[in-house]
Amino acid sequence: MPDENEHRVSKTPARYRQTREAESLQQATYDVRWRTEFYEAVDLVHSELSRRFDQDGMRVAAFREKIAIDAANGKPVAVLDAEALKLPTGFDLGRLQLQLQMLGGQSCVPSSL
Repeated sequence: MPDENEHRVSKTPARYRQTREAESLQQATYDVRWRTEFYEAVDLVHSELSRRFDQDGMRVAAFREKIAIDAANGKPVAVLDAEALKLPTGFDLGRLQLQLQMLGGQSCVPSSL
């Protein structure tokens, strides 16, 4: 039975190493250890990014920003939905719609300076 601390030795194919010399056993062991640690780190970064940014709140924030940016660029804003924007109860959607239209009108007027 192999020891738990012993790493499995796999040699890199010669076509990838650009040499015909035999690979040393010590080098192969370090390569395997480095490869394992590298993929563990990549997996950790991937899972943390998913955990932090793949959330419903981030999608709502991105949707709100997109509406404001589209309005500032003069694009017509579709009918706003309080449920999709997660706005508080009693929020005046009509007033928000007018303000977004005014924002588009202000940003499209060329300055006379």
